[in-house]
Amino acid sequence: MSAYVFALCHRTVDLVAATAASTLRDALGLGEDLIALRRDDLHVLEDCRGEPAAWAAASAAHAAWFNPNTHRHAFFSAAEGAVDAAADFAASGRVVDEEGIDWPRPWLGRILHSDRADLLEARSAASAGGGGAVDAASTAGDLSAWLALPAAGGAFAVSLAAFDAEDPVYTLHGEDWPAPGARVLSLQLWTLALRAADAGQARRMAVEVALTRTRRRGLLIHPQVQAWALAAPITPLSRESR
Repeated sequence: MSAYVFALCHRTVDLVAATAASTLRDALGLGEDLIALRRDDLHVLEDCRGEPAAWAAASAAHAAWFNPNTHRHAFFSAAEGAVDAAADFAASGRVVDEEGIDWPRPWLGRILHSDRADLLEARSAASAGGGGAVDAASTAGDLSAWLALPAAGGAFAVSLAAFDAEDPVYTLHGEDWPAPGARVLSLQLWTLALRAADAGQARRMAVEVALTRTRRRGLLIHPQVQAWALAAPITPLSRESR
């Protein structure tokens, strides 16, 4: 069985992310250190039986997930373990702390399908070089291509996955899917492009402004109802992401 991630972003301006970015800069003190803020919806599929192309097509056809008039999508290979990590945390009854929860490393792999032409080129190049294996280079490269953050010297991309802390995992059934029994974790991916001295500082800055503690401390993730994890390696933005 295999694991995949169906990722979605807005075709035009994401007003929620734009408003959050303004608040982070003006009210929470990030100012010009926040270069960009991006919000993506991710559906993590594990225990998938059958061909990846069939799962990609079924995900794109699932109206509850994807509207081609408003969103773009990419379908990634992935390492297993994210669904179990979320389920185990929910069963523990803990409140998430500033370290987040354990997450597969590396997690996201190659882009296998997308409605963006530039990402289809990346898929073709990956097929020529050996397919959808999950490794550090593919994690950084294909995710960076999908996010398309602006290049900036002395800046880093920090991606935080946030999901329901109480009941995060469900099972797919029905004839619309290639096989029954796949488990799903739906989450939001917040990616902050931050000016920082190093990756460690960028992570601390991202967690400080992401986790909501008081009215003027934190904004993006609510620890009383959500859990979170560092979803990808912290990536420098000193050159174009592809």
